[in-house]
Amino acid sequence: MLPRRHVCLRLFVVCGLAALSVWSLAGETRPTMAVPASRLIRFDVPGGETLFALSLKAGAAEPVGARDVAIVVDTSASQAGDHRLQSMA
Repeated sequence: MLPRRHVCLRLFVVCGLAALSVWSLAGETRPTMAVPASRLIRFDVPGGETLFALSLKAGAAEPVGARDVAIVVDTSASQAGDHRLQSMA
C-alpha cells in the first residue's frame, strides 16, 4: 500500500490535469461556418457527355469610387452563329 503522502500527491496531480483540461476547452473558440467561395456542379448529358458549371464568389471588397467598365465581345468569324447571338443577347 502506498503511503498517504503519495496518494495525496497523485490525487493533486490528477485534479490539476483535469482542471487544466477543462480550462483549455472552455477557452477554445469554434470557427463559424464560412460561406463557400466556389461551387462546382456537374451535369451528365444523355449520350455520355459530361458538362460542369463552376461558380466563383468574390470576397467583400472595400467600397471605391466610380469605375469604368468595358464589355468586349468577340465578333470574329470564329464566333459566328449561336455563340455570337448569345453574346449579343
